[in-house]
Amino acid sequence: MVALATATAVTTATTGATALQPAAVAEGPVAVSLVFDDGLTSQYRLAPMFRDHGVRATFYLNSGALDARGGAGTMSWEWVRELATAGHEIGGHTVDHVAIAGKGLTFRKKWRQVCDDRARLIAQGFHVNTFAYAEGALDDRAKAIVRGCGYQSARKAGSLWPGGPYRAEPVPPRFGAYEIQVLGVRHNGPMSLDSLQAAVTAAYTHGGGWLPILFHRVCHPGTDTYDKCMNSYRPVDATVVKKFLSWADSQSGITFRTVSEVLNGGVLTPRVRVTRPAAGATVKVGRPRLAGTAQGSGAVRVRIYKGAYSVGKPLRILGTKAVRGRWKAMPGKPLRNGRYTVQVSQSSDGVTGTSVPVTIRIRRG
Repeated sequence: MVALATATAVTTATTGATALQPAAVAEGPVAVSLVFDDGLTSQYRLAPMFRDHGVRATFYLNSGALDARGGAGTMSWEWVRELATAGHEIGGHTVDHVAIAGKGLTFRKKWRQVCDDRARLIAQGFHVNTFAYAEGALDDRAKAIVRGCGYQSARKAGSLWPGGPYRAEPVPPRFGAYEIQVLGVRHNGPMSLDSLQAAVTAAYTHGGGWLPILFHRVCHPGTDTYDKCMNSYRPVDATVVKKFLSWADSQSGITFRTVSEVLNGGVLTPRVRVTRPAAGATVKVGRPRLAGTAQGSGAVRVRIYKGAYSVGKPLRILGTKAVRGRWKAMPGKPLRNGRYTVQVSQSSDGVTGTSVPVTIRIRRG
């Protein structure tokens, strides 16, 4: 990649004239993550292009839209499975594409939007660790919900820009794993090839780093809906995406990686689940038999929370071991009557996988 030099004003001692002199700027490699929101059919149609360029992307999906699939605008579960099989990453985006920040929804409804979405995606067979805030709306409570539902990371809808102050993310992310910045656009108009190239070049010439780039609608020339698509919210012409990938191929110092590949160094997190008791079950003993699945063998940590949510400090933490992909545990001291939430995690090769939480009710006697 050709470096772009900045300039600083320098005043000469003899003449007092001011001249522009090049300033040294550190360069560095850029890992680009192509991230797509909403699970649109137009995004799925990019799959052959990604295959030809050896690129894997991250797709953030609304499980409710995929279940309903009322029209041709949303992917089918079959198409999502094709993407996952090809190495693309699947992430969560709430069940119904609703904002989970602010006062619009109760805490319970926000929780269900995030946790039920992840549970549905996992039930379809996907390895789901990353989340995107619908409408880009987040606050401290939203971050706590996403973390409580077992997600490893969460992404905003903007904040990176070629002109700074933030041109790329470091790893770990600047504001934490649940507030990942991304390159969006600052206007409601089509994304251009020049803007994409400028964003990568700016990151490269300012030390490098991680550049997630957010896309929504992809407009395909020659289709009946092309003109309408290009007049929609923040679209991109499929030809622009193709030219951008070809340009990146011709440059040094640019790689394409999924979100979790960047955060985990290419290591997959263990898949863990709570399978017993079932979610919503009523247990008539104070020491319920807890069980689930894990990745191979090794240590597993089981956390029990008082109430219906896995947030805050756990009431109990149980240590156990997985044997051939299965774990079992039981509280040492009986639990009182009431609702409890169980969540399990497993660490391997420096990364940790966390299950979707399961809430049960204890009713003794």
